[in-house]
Amino acid sequence: MPPQRRSFARKRKSLLLLLAGAILVALAATIAYRAHGNVPPWIHTESDPISDKASFVDIEHAPDFQFSFYEGNALSTSRITQVTADGACTYHYSVRPSDSSLEEREAHFQLDAVTVTDLRRLLADIDYFQKKRSYSAGVFDGLQRTIKVKASGIEKEVYCDNYFPDFEERLRAFVTSRILNPHAKEIDAGPVTTRYGKP
Repeated sequence: MPPQRRSFARKRKSLLLLLAGAILVALAATIAYRAHGNVPPWIHTESDPISDKASFVDIEHAPDFQFSFYEGNALSTSRITQVTADGACTYHYSVRPSDSSLEEREAHFQLDAVTVTDLRRLLADIDYFQKKRSYSAGVFDGLQRTIKVKASGIEKEVYCDNYFPDFEERLRAFVTSRILNPHAKEIDAGPVTTRYGKP
């Protein structure tokens, strides 16, 4: 075999071996991903004993329904959206008018019944009460989100630290598009409740 053909054959063999190795790595990662509940294996999760009570929760009809969604971190601004069964919503948020000051504001508004019903259905659809207690990427600072739900006398909290599962992203999208955006005027007009630093 001519030298050029031998060189091409060696390169082709090396490429095929690399491709086979990449396929095996991808397959192993997929198996580990699914075994870890569709969460990457390097993400730390913590189970929640409350999940054992999930069958007792009627999240779509419980009269004591409460929902809370927090987003922020210790070194920056934060936002908390709270919804009760009757559609009353409180949005507590912080803003920085300047580098040396921080204001906390709070807005109150009413959600329509359809929005509250759709929120309850989404929580039931994602099987919220079966989720882990926490999901963490183990990253210092970054972004954290916490979801709290009460229904049928049972309360559950899910903490996400720099890793946000699909179900959490669906909830965040709902909060943004169905709760906050339609009430932007009320939120912008929210009065200052606390002021820190120099104006």
